[in-house]
Amino acid sequence: MPSLYVSQPGAKLEIEYERLLVTIQDEVITRIPIANINQIIIIGQAGMTTPAIHSLLYRKIPVFFLNRAGSVYGGLLPNLDSSFQTRKQQYGLLDDERFKQAVSREQIAAKIHNQRVIASRLHRSNQLVTPKDLAALSQLRVEAEEAATIEVLRGIEGTAARIYFDTLSRVIPIEWHFNDRNRRPPRDPVNAMLSFGYSLLVTAMCGSLQLAGLDPYAGYLHSPSRGKPALALDLMEEFRAPVVDAMVIAAVHNHRIHTNCFSESSEGCLLNEKGRRIVTDLFIEKINQPLQTKQIRRAISYQKHFEVQARHLKKSILHPEIGYRGFRIR
Repeated sequence: MPSLYVSQPGAKLEIEYERLLVTIQDEVITRIPIANINQIIIIGQAGMTTPAIHSLLYRKIPVFFLNRAGSVYGGLLPNLDSSFQTRKQQYGLLDDERFKQAVSREQIAAKIHNQRVIASRLHRSNQLVTPKDLAALSQLRVEAEEAATIEVLRGIEGTAARIYFDTLSRVIPIEWHFNDRNRRPPRDPVNAMLSFGYSLLVTAMCGSLQLAGLDPYAGYLHSPSRGKPALALDLMEEFRAPVVDAMVIAAVHNHRIHTNCFSESSEGCLLNEKGRRIVTDLFIEKINQPLQTKQIRRAISYQKHFEVQARHLKKSILHPEIGYRGFRIR
């Protein structure tokens, strides 16, 4: 369990010798050796003690905080003195348009490739996803690989997203009221799950980039601004479809979650406490699934793939001539 998610209201993270304890009203509900954890995600009204914070930072384990809707408030990032040269190179490339375009093209091309694979799998069992949809995504992937500027690339990404989510809307049961991708706020349960899942995913990216010695807040496709983890958002693009989208589709079709797991408010449609626990558990289950790719011939978990891609991105930053290859599923 590289990541520990603490989401129960009133839960508190404590430290006892070399173990992390999750307690509720002084009752221990989980004990985990601290050596088994790479990052902590605190969701909603859960908290942690000062000794636990000190122990985690001493062991260079980052902590990220999400609100009930899944938005990332920020995090506690330990000092990584040994990564100074890596980060210096990372920051220096923020003004290198050629490097930024090359990495961004590859990340968006990989994203569209993975969207097409998910759509293709849906096509096998549902003819509402058509060969025309798949052909359009294939063409947009090629266009992304050849995009002249990041602005053009973003336009291609947006077109691909509209086609892709339109295909998803045709295969998700009508009672879920999913017609398109919407957020801020999400207007239906599927979008609530997608938004919350993407927030969990971006925290996983932050942890993997931190372990690689990179600054999650200095990105190339997403501009560093307003405290957003831009590089984590960059890297997340490759994993959205195979991790979060596939998880949500499976949860709906396999009845792993139900409409009573959501609530309507002025903030839109949100997961309630029960829903957040279910989606968090589904996310943990998903990122621990093994997967083999063309680049890595043996099956490793998605969590390990996050770390591999973060190290690959680090290598391309330190040696731009090598180039970057995005994560692609088969």
